[in-house]
Amino acid sequence: MGKDILLKKLKPEEWAEYKKIRLESLQKEPTAFAMTYEEEADRADELWAGKLDHSGDLLNYKIFAYDGDEIIGMAGVFQNEKTKLKHISNIYGVYLRESYRGRGIGKAMLDILIKEAKKAPGVSKISLSVNTAQIPAVRSYEKAGFRNAGKVEKEMKVGDKYYDEYIMEMLLPENK
Repeated sequence: MGKDILLKKLKPEEWAEYKKIRLESLQKEPTAFAMTYEEEADRADELWAGKLDHSGDLLNYKIFAYDGDEIIGMAGVFQNEKTKLKHISNIYGVYLRESYRGRGIGKAMLDILIKEAKKAPGVSKISLSVNTAQIPAVRSYEKAGFRNAGKVEKEMKVGDKYYDEYIMEMLLPENK
């Protein structure tokens, strides 16, 4: 992974760093995320800070990758708040600058998210969705222990083009 790479959580007052990498991800990989750059760029500062508040009862964890002082990646996991779905945590917002891919940084972030989901009370499944065209990401999730649970067609539309997504899952023993 490299000795200068640091993985850490951000505090709500560090929201500008989160906003920076999130907007970068939407510009560089528009087919990987449901939100658009324009939708996210218009969000109030308080909303960005609120997304970094991890004080609730349910799992809401984001991890960020830094190379020295430069933010280079992010990933998150949250526990579903609906009563019938609280046993599911969802991984989302996974992004790593292209020049840092293939070095184990994404795997390290994913490992942390899986570990956090496994510790969350009542969680027995971790889910994620990934664009079917993102073959390296699909392979990374498979190596981490996720299985392809199915494909949904025309799940996202960017411009005039539709994109399919795989739904991937990891089943866990229930953590009470």
